[in-house]
Amino acid sequence: MTKWRETTPESVQREVDSLVRVALGVAQQRLSTNGSLQHGLVTSDLDGNLEVEREEPLAPSESLTGRLHRTPEQFRAAAVISTQRDSGAELVTIHVEHCEGVALELTARWEVVGLNGEVAMGRVSSTEAELQVWAADLLKAV
Repeated sequence: MTKWRETTPESVQREVDSLVRVALGVAQQRLSTNGSLQHGLVTSDLDGNLEVEREEPLAPSESLTGRLHRTPEQFRAAAVISTQRDSGAELVTIHVEHCEGVALELTARWEVVGLNGEVAMGRVSSTEAELQVWAADLLKAV
């Protein structure tokens, strides 16, 4: 059991788990359909309803985390999905945050399997991360 689970209420754990499941599904679906993923965003509103944001181009100076900084009071949690390359491996990276102070960074290898472009995700690893959206100093500045 990881440290964050030991100190986090069960309801928050369930919400984070749901957010991770949906985010991984979005990444796998978009990679299978498009062969690539610019970015993705899954949010949990104040009632705990999950919403998958459409994949739209970002302005050069914009980030998904920046979008969340402008309106953190509208969400309870969020998962920012991206891809990266590390030592020749294709990785999906998901930064998950909850307003109760949980922040995680998850990574999983992915690869195209079969002729139809279907994507298989490897084992997901996670580490605790720094809060970027719900950090106290950032919220004071909003």
